[in-house]
Amino acid sequence: MKETLLFIPTFLLKHYKLLTLSEVEMMLILHLKTFFEEGNDFPTPEELGERMTVSASECMNIIRSLIQKGCLEIQQYQNENGMICEKYCLDLLWEKLDQRLEVSKMHILMQQKQEVEATVFEIFEQEFGRLLSPMEYETIQKWMDEDKLDSQLILAALRESVISGKQNFRYIDRILFDWMKNGVRTVDQAKQHSLKFKERTTAFAKQPELLSTQEVQSPKPPIFYNWLDDE
Repeated sequence: MKETLLFIPTFLLKHYKLLTLSEVEMMLILHLKTFFEEGNDFPTPEELGERMTVSASECMNIIRSLIQKGCLEIQQYQNENGMICEKYCLDLLWEKLDQRLEVSKMHILMQQKQEVEATVFEIFEQEFGRLLSPMEYETIQKWMDEDKLDSQLILAALRESVISGKQNFRYIDRILFDWMKNGVRTVDQAKQHSLKFKERTTAFAKQPELLSTQEVQSPKPPIFYNWLDDE
């Protein structure tokens, strides 16, 4: 345990079979890494065989297999004495591992996206108290896929319509259209946008010349933005 530790990405240990690597190929890769750490970039099949339970000729076959699979390559370089030397390089393996990692991330993101979309549809159906029609499903899908709107922003527009008492897709679509036109892409930006509108409306309503005696004496109802008035 006091000797130098060997760094191996956990992702490689978990997914080497997806790279079509066998256990013996994986073990040879670990031994190559160990030789690299020791300063030997081109161990012979005999040196590898001494540390493994397979013969030198079998080690040579494993090396050929790794090269054919695009996980190992032999590179030439010029040493400090000007001599052309050879060394093993595992860069191709790390590139394959990186590609597999990206595929894995994309798979996870796709699953998360599908789960979020399912939640959006469920919330809409809960608020509307009924199942959505195929056209309504397509409308929500368009907001997410074509307009690239965040699911939380879509739900914020739904809440805005509920608060305003105008629970229909035409009204929600108008809200989202206004937000996109004004560069609103997040829920926080939507809140700020609505707040500015209400502040402007409140300031306008407080102008003395526009207030009647009855309006001054009676409390004002909450101000909601009628998004359809902009048409």
